[in-house]
Amino acid sequence: MRTETTKDKIYKIPFSVNVKFTSLLITALSLICFYFLRLEKEIPTWISTIFGCIIIFTFAFTYAYMPRYIQLNNHSLIVKRGLGKLTIPYSQIIDIRQYKMMSSDIRLFGSGGFLGWIGLFYNKKIGRYYAYVGNLDETFLVITRKGRWYLLSAHPMKEAIKVIKKRISIH
Repeated sequence: MRTETTKDKIYKIPFSVNVKFTSLLITALSLICFYFLRLEKEIPTWISTIFGCIIIFTFAFTYAYMPRYIQLNNHSLIVKRGLGKLTIPYSQIIDIRQYKMMSSDIRLFGSGGFLGWIGLFYNKKIGRYYAYVGNLDETFLVITRKGRWYLLSAHPMKEAIKVIKKRISIH
């Protein structure tokens, strides 16, 4: 195995206009609903408290998995999330290619536009895959030896794919 030292490369995962709009709308509607629940005298306080806790949990969970940027170091592709990271060693990647998420893709668990497309999805052709996407126009698939498929986005996408393919060929 040849070792080559390369500089870490960072690719931003910007949100599309749709993600920004969806996130803003969901946030505003959630806060408005919570506000009016608190004002309503006939609704017990515990109901609005539970609703508030659900809102906080949903926002915190989604933020924790929200993709921030992709870092390419000497050995791995790293997806930095709101909290934590997903690390995929280059030695485990068998293929990487551009992929356009389809309207027929089904969200099994996660977010379908609020703070990105995050979670577990299904497509008839490729099966289950994990998504960490901020913009559907800049998506690509990473396929691993363990049979996991990841849909990622990066800006600029074509450059990111090219650099990852080059680093895969070294390992």
